[in-house]
Amino acid sequence: MKVCVTAIGASLDAQVDPRFGRCAYFIIVDTDNMKFEALPNVSAGAMHGAGVQAAQMVVNKGVQAVITGSVGPNAHQVLYAAGVKIILGATGTVREVVEEYKSGRLREGASVPNVPAHFGIGMGRGMGRGRGMGRRGMGMSSGTGYPSTYPQYMVQWQPPEYSYQKPIYHQPVTPPSSFTLQDELATLEDYRKKLDDELKGIEARIKGLKDLAQKIPRIDLNRCNGCGACIDACPNGVLELVDGKARAINAEACTNCGFCANACPNDAVKVQSL
Repeated sequence: MKVCVTAIGASLDAQVDPRFGRCAYFIIVDTDNMKFEALPNVSAGAMHGAGVQAAQMVVNKGVQAVITGSVGPNAHQVLYAAGVKIILGATGTVREVVEEYKSGRLREGASVPNVPAHFGIGMGRGMGRGRGMGRRGMGMSSGTGYPSTYPQYMVQWQPPEYSYQKPIYHQPVTPPSSFTLQDELATLEDYRKKLDDELKGIEARIKGLKDLAQKIPRIDLNRCNGCGACIDACPNGVLELVDGKARAINAEACTNCGFCANACPNDAVKVQSL
């Protein structure tokens, strides 16, 4: 079984990230052998739609359950529609919560989202008091607001895609004390270092290809008559006839010896060193 855990780092020993749509990493774990895949949440910094994008990515990975701290209504809709189980309020390391889930100590219990839309990008002033959320553009009607700072209860709140006949009450939810700004900063610094390393690798590959392009024989297709003299002369099998013309198909084997250019009767082959 594959489960997805939101985390602030890219390992099984990383702490659970309490945010779903704006977590740092998604850790996809096979509960049968504990093998895992760490996926950076590329939509974490999106101004809008982070939860939906994150949920779609998780669903596309074929997971059967999501373990996190909180989930908003938009992401909840995508996960619920795909039949993904949702386990909320998880704390500890990724390894710990997966083991708890395997042992049955963590159970699905999220019939509705436990945070409002856009949670995690700044909650705004004036939330609660029964007059809506006090944040522009949220469109919440009277009596459906959340308490300030962090949501603790959800009373009679209904996502638009569902219909409930009775009010739904939830136990208080508090953010894990282990998650700090320093943790997120360290995670992002680590992610930036990995991106820098990948960029250096790409730049090195580009330089190598440019150097290789300077070394390999250049074929003037207008002069080449496909006689094959250059192919016979090459000691490393660099050249081959393609559509009746000589082409360099094994460039990395080229030693820049110049035998092919010397053998060409039509002066169609040029080598950089000659």
